[in-house]
Amino acid sequence: MLAWFKRGKVDHPLANPDVAKTIADALSLRDPCKALEEASQWLSSINEAAGFKLQRRFELIDLLDAATRTAQERLVDMYVILPQGDRQEKRIWQAANDFWKLLGDGYLACARQSSDTVSVPEGLKAQLPLLATRGLRALRNQMKWTLIHYGMLRTELWGECGRFAMLAESAGGAAQQIELFAGSNIQSSPSHELLRVVMFWAVMPGGLSPAEQDIAERLVVYLTLKFRSSTQVEDEYDYFFDLDGSRPPLRFVRGAPASASMRYFDVGEGRDVLHTMYVTVSRSGNLPVSVNWGSAAETNVVVRVLKHLWVNWAKALPPRAAARQKSDTRLNAVQGYQNVLGLVAPQSAHGLAAASALLSDSWIAEDMSSGGCGVIVPHGDGEGLRVGVLVALREPTNASWKVGIVRRVSGHNYRQHHVGIQLISGAAAPAS
Repeated sequence: MLAWFKRGKVDHPLANPDVAKTIADALSLRDPCKALEEASQWLSSINEAAGFKLQRRFELIDLLDAATRTAQERLVDMYVILPQGDRQEKRIWQAANDFWKLLGDGYLACARQSSDTVSVPEGLKAQLPLLATRGLRALRNQMKWTLIHYGMLRTELWGECGRFAMLAESAGGAAQQIELFAGSNIQSSPSHELLRVVMFWAVMPGGLSPAEQDIAERLVVYLTLKFRSSTQVEDEYDYFFDLDGSRPPLRFVRGAPASASMRYFDVGEGRDVLHTMYVTVSRSGNLPVSVNWGSAAETNVVVRVLKHLWVNWAKALPPRAAARQKSDTRLNAVQGYQNVLGLVAPQSAHGLAAASALLSDSWIAEDMSSGGCGVIVPHGDGEGLRVGVLVALREPTNASWKVGIVRRVSGHNYRQHHVGIQLISGAAAPAS
């Protein structure tokens, strides 16, 4: 890295306002993927430059955030309609994932410099709620792009959310409505962005496909004004989050220990709106025009998402249809429709290969029931798994294969995946 300090000034290209504006203007004209890749390079260089004063650092990160707004939105629309295995998938995901991480780091650097409010320039004090709002928005998108890839969230993310929330509260602007970007007419606030993080986590996105996760997050944004939050413990609230970031948002249970850093959340009136929307879309097939549904919105997909939210935001989660028993059974596994068909009907027109020619993965069942199982998929084997993928499973000593559908995927330590599978056949055979 070049030496960026000379006579007390930051020797960085973006330290010159005219150069910074020229670069930002060029980003707005780039292909979405290229725009975020280039913006990430600039964000990385800004984050590593220790000499920027708080005001200038915030201005530059704000400039890059605003210049790539269209690219941010278009990249999501592009990604969620890609067929599985598309060659562009990896590049798009990496570009978005890197960008939101670096953007969040940039806003966090500003938040750390703002921790001593006495040293914060007067002109920036009024912008601290905007800084907190943008920071929480960046973390929400970090979470979205991690979960859409069925990865594991950074444990630090929750503490970072708490830092931005406390910054806004200390500045007296947690509930302040702010124009998110100049001239955009999009209003938000630190408290609304924190609600969106918490309520999207409560959706349990690991049970949704990437396209469905995108729709779920858009519904969370749409319903934000209907959600409720409080600093006071009340039994009617369903979720709580400790701003100290020691753990993710959890369902609230009576008698849970309370502290001054606890914040409480609930779906509120959003539950009624969600139910009305579900009934309307199910019956008419028409999607409400007031919601920005995104590129993947088809009626049947939206109905599934609405039902998923209704179930997971319910006051009480439904019991399992069948009791599961702990297990550490090793399983042979084959994934993908064509490969499963090759096992079940190797001589059919669509079967790719005989069972003996297919290589199976080795997974471990954590728990099992008559209706499904939870398995641990080692690093490498789970990279292509998504909700909705067909899989075949069997114990090594068993000749017959069970067939199931992936219903939940979540990242785990050591880059393993926890996968929930609904079994649809105990002994697979081709339909006549």
